[in-house]
Amino acid sequence: MIFEAIMLLYQVLFYLQRPFEKRRFYYIILLILFIIYNICGGLFPDPDFRGISLTVQNILAWGSGIALACFLPYYFYKAYDLVRLKFHARYGVLLFLLTPFLMFFGIEYLLQGNIDRGVKHGVLIPCIYAIICVIAMYRSIKIKQGENKKLGKEMILSLIAIGPWVSMPILSYFRVGQLPEVLVMNGGFLFITGLFIWETIQQSREDNIHLQALI
Repeated sequence: MIFEAIMLLYQVLFYLQRPFEKRRFYYIILLILFIIYNICGGLFPDPDFRGISLTVQNILAWGSGIALACFLPYYFYKAYDLVRLKFHARYGVLLFLLTPFLMFFGIEYLLQGNIDRGVKHGVLIPCIYAIICVIAMYRSIKIKQGENKKLGKEMILSLIAIGPWVSMPILSYFRVGQLPEVLVMNGGFLFITGLFIWETIQQSREDNIHLQALI
């Protein structure tokens, strides 16, 4: 949590200096969603927590995870310009991730109060869709790669980084517990962060070489 807060501060400062770096902008949004996810996942649900009902706590805990899952495809779509992911990034996650959550978890859980049933019904469709979305990402990466092997390697690493995102609805369906789920998701985030930092360094080196060539 402290690491993510420090990262957010640095990334915001860097973005203010270089506002044209759109990839950094989307990474900042991803980082904010991860912080919210960790806060809600770490605090809720807690029956002893006063001031917020257990129902609202469950909605916050699961809702923050869904928000993060919905943004990840959009992050890769915008950060790597994977145009073939446009449908999944803009519409697919809304139809097959957010809608099932609102229908089965939000409405069913609020009406019946059964969290286990609401979760199982709410993540069944996302489980299937996550696999379809990853296949679409892989195909987009292969097309985007072309002859640029370096770019292809970076994107393959990015594809590996979203593995935890694929496992998230599966872990939720089998109710393995919040701690393993949070650990898996944060592991994926650290992988994405490492990849982002490495790519930023590579881009800075290329920019410096380009500037030196102009001098």
